[in-house]
Amino acid sequence: MKVAEEEAFASEKERIEAVGFIPKAEAAAFLLISTRTICRYKHDFKLVTKQVGREIHYSLLSLVMAVHKYKLPWSEKVYDRLLHSRKLPKMPVT
Repeated sequence: MKVAEEEAFASEKERIEAVGFIPKAEAAAFLLISTRTICRYKHDFKLVTKQVGREIHYSLLSLVMAVHKYKLPWSEKVYDRLLHSRKLPKMPVT
């Protein structure tokens, strides 16, 4: 059972990495918590962050890994919106 879950995650990992970093508000909505709480979770769950101006952006891959590792509640609706809202770079046609 665990092997099947790992294979499913491996196939989706590329799509998650393509999204990259998301703003703090979207990350908090994904984890079903407030924006202040996600700031505290940043160190507890070792979330990867990047500062853009005055705003902190969170890596979607590190959020998904924290959900799997610590069995955190998350919003499937927000997750789908994040995966489908980002425009993936087009590959050059050769």
